[in-house]
Amino acid sequence: MVESTGGNSIAIDELPVIDVNAAYAPEADFNAIVMAAHENGPFAQSSRGFEVLGYKECMALMRDPRLHSDHMSLVNAMGFPEGPAMEFKKAMLLSHGRDEYRTKIRQALTRAVGASVIEKQRPMIRTLVGDILNDLSQASESDLLHKFAFGVPSSLFCLWFGAPLEDAPWIAGLSDRILKIFSFDRQYTPGIISAYDELFPYVQKRIDDALESPKDNLLAHFIAENKAGHLTDTELFHIVAMFNEASTDNTAHGIATAIGELLGNRQRWQQLIDQPELIPAAINENMRLSGRINTLIRYASQDIEYGGVEIPEGTGISFFIPAAHRDPRVFSLPLEYDPTRTDAHNLLDFGGGVYTCLGKHVAMIEIQEALAELISNYPNAQVTNFDISSNPFVNEVAELKVDLVGAST
Repeated sequence: MVESTGGNSIAIDELPVIDVNAAYAPEADFNAIVMAAHENGPFAQSSRGFEVLGYKECMALMRDPRLHSDHMSLVNAMGFPEGPAMEFKKAMLLSHGRDEYRTKIRQALTRAVGASVIEKQRPMIRTLVGDILNDLSQASESDLLHKFAFGVPSSLFCLWFGAPLEDAPWIAGLSDRILKIFSFDRQYTPGIISAYDELFPYVQKRIDDALESPKDNLLAHFIAENKAGHLTDTELFHIVAMFNEASTDNTAHGIATAIGELLGNRQRWQQLIDQPELIPAAINENMRLSGRINTLIRYASQDIEYGGVEIPEGTGISFFIPAAHRDPRVFSLPLEYDPTRTDAHNLLDFGGGVYTCLGKHVAMIEIQEALAELISNYPNAQVTNFDISSNPFVNEVAELKVDLVGAST
């Protein structure tokens, strides 16, 4: 439980103002805006409402049991019609509070993709990454966004759930269409619904095929849990659908961003060639400064007073992740990239507490192995085109072209 500081408290509308939208304008100096906001304390108000800028405050409030996720508010804001997609969204973990269903499904997922379990699959993931990289054309411009960054997580889904590897591009596209929900833009809603209409029969086919011809993979694990009575048929279906939905997009953009930012800076890339043991730290540091997620939202389940601020029940709380990752009270020289920094902390991109992303371990291994294989096989590679767009909610790589052979150094 987060403890309040006591004393006189203030309302949210008395907090300093930060214009989050202006920070992402093309001509804006994002770092200057964020650092100026930090001078006024760890909290602010914006057109979105209550903003949490401080790292420690984000970490504490993400774990506070008085806060909850409300995915259905986003679903409703996006105008989802009644139907299979809406029913599936109601079953998602983000749509549940601290109830028995959430506990049951999280426990099942942790048994399947917990840190120790996933670490044992690192050699298999390394082999998969290497195979995909070897299949790439070594033309002057290789499309590493779609063929590599998206190819790695979608191909892993195929291996885990018994799908043909040739389905990987379609799976990647499906995940990308579905996760447009986090754009907060209704223009994408018809495409999202259409993607779910394609996803659900595909998921059922994966399950039916696995029952008819069992394989030693992750789907077999969940089917065993189903047969043992730990998961109902509906819960089994929802878990497979959730993996398909979330297995690709965020990880793909994480891989592409790491390649674009690190390979695009020759000094940083050379450091990793010389010291490959720094790859995990370099990825973390790069994610600190340029992660996939810019905002996570939670809601107050009751009236809260925290850090001297009154937070009424139902208030939306925006965790402004890039600001927290630049908190000068926590990170020395917060705007500088330094993979050897001694004040490194857990990243906030994956949430915290009971809403921590359960796929974070596999996502980080995929990014690490993708970068390691690229460094090992193509140390002289050069970025020829890297385009990343940002908004208050996510960063999205639009293009990543790389000359794999490059020039000898």
